Amino acid sequence: MLEQKLGETDSAKKHLQETIEIERKLPETPDYLDLLSSAINNLAMLEENLGDTDSAKTHYEEAVEVHRKQLKLSETPQYLDRLAVSLHNLANLERTLGDTDSAKKHFEEAVVIERQLPETPKYLHNLSNCLAGLAMVEIKLGDIDSAKKHCVEGLEIARKIGNEEAIKFFERRLSSL
Repeated sequence: MLEQKLGETDSAKKHLQETIEIERKLPETPDYLDLLSSAINNLAMLEENLGDTDSAKTHYEEAVEVHRKQLKLSETPQYLDRLAVSLHNLANLERTLGDTDSAKKHFEEAVVIERQLPETPKYLHNLSNCLAGLAMVEIKLGDIDSAKKHCVEGLEIARKIGNEEAIKFFERRLSSL
């Protein structure tokens, strides 16, 4: 959102809330639910950036539920990926807040979904990100064997798609485990 990039966060938040209000009134078709879930997810990201983690968590959870409703109507790789990305966003926030059990559960679900998708660079990139988050939670929980396994898988994917940043991340994690 341009307003957010320009530092006009109050305006951006107001416009997102108005958009969500309008989109809630639209018919529950896959395309309209996609618009709604995207707007809710964007609002959650804005709230998280502003430090309003309670509202952000509520909105991430809502975005996940809208995605689930959407998938009951039409299960496409694109919609599955969007659910996984929303789960990833929710899990990242939960990890930040110290709720490692919930974060692990949501990262694991996102990984399962991303593994079902075609092996395109975009989906593999998202899978790599989910594996990174899952490994971080597993390290925090002391499950080093699982963390290593997920780091190795993430590293293989990062190399396959040429994601240098992810390669460095996974190599650092593996060297410290």
